[in-house]
Amino acid sequence: MYRARHTVMAIMLVCMASSAPAREPTGGASLWTGCSADFFTQAYYESYAACRAYVVGIADVLTGGDSVAGHKACIPKGTSKADITEKAVSWLEASSSRLNEAPAHQLVAEAISKAYPCD
Repeated sequence: MYRARHTVMAIMLVCMASSAPAREPTGGASLWTGCSADFFTQAYYESYAACRAYVVGIADVLTGGDSVAGHKACIPKGTSKADITEKAVSWLEASSSRLNEAPAHQLVAEAISKAYPCD
């Protein structure tokens, strides 16, 4: 009974996953809209929080030793999420001409790998 229930649940999950529509990855320009919201506005608190979460999520993957879009980073222990976000956002601003060239995850991974290169 236990095994049958798990089998049915597994089949249901596969069916649900296969029926999900394909989604385009977040673009660099779209992410930049949130990362560059004006300070002290409602958009800033909502959009910048999403930007920071996105950057920190990519940083977490890189911290685990995995690569993202071919980029690796060596983030020192104790580095704050605010520092990582600030460096990534600064790099995105300096590289604004590239925002439409690649998905956000690739650009953020590149930004973090440049800020925290592995020796």
